[in-house]
Amino acid sequence: MAKLCENGICTPKGFQASGIHCGIRKNRTKKDLALIYSEVPCNAAATYTLNKVKGAPIAVTKQHLQDGKAQAIICNSGNANTCNANGVEIATQMCALCADALQLASEDIIVASTGVIGEPLSIDPFATHMEELVTKLSYEGGSDACEGIMTTDTFKKEFAVSFLLDGKECHIGGMEGRALRSGDVLPLLSAFRLPQEQYALMQKRFKPLELWMLSTLTPHGYIGSAALPLLRIVPGPQDGMFTEQALHEFSHSLYTVTPDSNRMAAKLSGTAVEAKNGVDILSDGIVEGSVQISANGQPIVMLADHQSTGGYAKIGTVISCDIPALAQVRPGQSVGFRFVTVEEGIAACKREKEKWNQFKEQFYGE
Repeated sequence: MAKLCENGICTPKGFQASGIHCGIRKNRTKKDLALIYSEVPCNAAATYTLNKVKGAPIAVTKQHLQDGKAQAIICNSGNANTCNANGVEIATQMCALCADALQLASEDIIVASTGVIGEPLSIDPFATHMEELVTKLSYEGGSDACEGIMTTDTFKKEFAVSFLLDGKECHIGGMEGRALRSGDVLPLLSAFRLPQEQYALMQKRFKPLELWMLSTLTPHGYIGSAALPLLRIVPGPQDGMFTEQALHEFSHSLYTVTPDSNRMAAKLSGTAVEAKNGVDILSDGIVEGSVQISANGQPIVMLADHQSTGGYAKIGTVISCDIPALAQVRPGQSVGFRFVTVEEGIAACKREKEKWNQFKEQFYGE
């Protein structure tokens, strides 16, 4: 039975981490450089972006992982080191500086960068602050490292569990990351050469987590014959600005997620929502899930990095437990909306929380 742990990436034995501000980001209160260090060489594997345009750190990391081993990861935020003429040179120098400070071979360091694309990245901040970064390595440094790779994130993303495998306590820790996609390959089993019975045991233990994610992130419904995420929405505060016909069509139409959607908002395209006398209002507050109707009648759903105020009328608010489903929808895919009362929305969120608590009790013993 697995249990949640604290300390994130440093939960497994022998791992230290650190995070500092080195000057890549202008805000001195924001950490922008992270280091994760293992006391011994590790079996290492990586998954990479499927984009045709790839950052220079990926090329260097691929080269350094040819032997399937690594002992440290250095990562900066604020600059992605992508589409730069000297990008590979900078990424290679980052590894060399880190290797010198840790007294390792440069090939044992892998590198990553996240942030603005197309902006030159100087090696100077790394050269100036590498000693500080290494000096601050600690077994409690996971949270600092996690902060050091944040970009537009509003909170640190770290996770760790402990579990028994053949009577031995094992730990897994991680930070940042993304959901695995179809076609991703993690060659960890070949690296660890797990016996078949241990592999089957791990599958049995982690299958409930997969089922939970699938059931939670896909609240499917139907509009006509189309199965799609059907998002529950509480009307208001400006739903009275729209005609009854418009409200009906909004809740019975398909809306396609457009390519210009981002962490701020999901921009949708479909049946225009007709207002009685325009959609402009005096700017007022916006929350995650607010559904604004733009001047052209198209819905915009506010997501994690939404602005604090807005001047378009809000037809309603997507209930909080359905927002993850919208966040998983890709551009070109469709969603629908179904109006619910405040009481129905609260009840739905309580049910999801109860399901999660039951899952934790079953899976984590909490």
